[in-house]
Amino acid sequence: MKIDQLILIVFFMISCSAEKEIDDREYITTCYKFVESESKDPIRGLHLLIHYGDYNVLGAQGVTDDEGMWCFDHWNDEGPFGNLTILSNSPVYYSYPGKLPMNGSLNTIEIIYK
Repeated sequence: MKIDQLILIVFFMISCSAEKEIDDREYITTCYKFVESESKDPIRGLHLLIHYGDYNVLGAQGVTDDEGMWCFDHWNDEGPFGNLTILSNSPVYYSYPGKLPMNGSLNTIEIIYK
């Protein structure tokens, strides 16, 4: 096999691999329902910030609705978790998980009062 044929084969394999990655990329919605740990009551009015992606450079923020829900859209290949911050202008301070799954599903997150 000649060197130019080998280079062509390697180039073809790399381009097919890159094309598959692009084809597998989807824009998905992940939702969270924040509830109080003991009562399971929804927590409304939480001001949330989530950082995600390589080096956590991407972010989304929002406020939970009357059902304790907040959803955001992101690419399915931005990592399995995002880092959560509950902002200080929320009605009450809570002890909460630092990481949230980014899985395109509805996730119930139990929050414990400090």
